[in-house]
Amino acid sequence: MNYRTAINDRRRRRQARVFTALITLGLLASFAYAAGLLEQVPDFFREAPAKEIVVAPVAKA
Repeated sequence: MNYRTAINDRRRRRQARVFTALITLGLLASFAYAAGLLEQVPDFFREAPAKEIVVAPVAKA
């Protein structure tokens, strides 16, 4: 295998890895969508409301 063939071989393998990764991610995303797992995603990115700090006397037990 000469230098140019080795370069082309590495390029083809890299492209195949990227292509395989895209297909795998697409299949995982479609499964998650079909299973209804993506319904919770908006809640995950929603900011929690700011909590109030109330300064008041504490009741004795």
